[in-house]
Amino acid sequence: MGAIINFESIYNELKDAVINIAVSSYKNYKNAVIPDVTAYLDKEKGKIEEYTLQLSQNAITEDEFKFNVKGLKDLCEMKALEQCGVTQIELDKLKSNIKNTIITTILSKI
Repeated sequence: MGAIINFESIYNELKDAVINIAVSSYKNYKNAVIPDVTAYLDKEKGKIEEYTLQLSQNAITEDEFKFNVKGLKDLCEMKALEQCGVTQIELDKLKSNIKNTIITTILSKI
């Protein structure tokens, strides 16, 4: 830790990873899930960047980083997936997977 990081590169990689997870979970709803997930990531990008920089500068611990990411606002309501009939339990599982992917992707780069 403490090295200079290229957040844009990390962000693009995590965005691809998150979209891949969402699409693989809901292949039949690809056109619904990509806009929802992309909008969420774009909305939370500033906070994700802030937490990533804090972690890379040892301003927060890895546990604090994980707590902060898990505390991000829930994914946009995933309206498109809800309209496709995806249950709340399935949506909650997807949201958890997405946050865990954000965490593991960033931790692997720092």
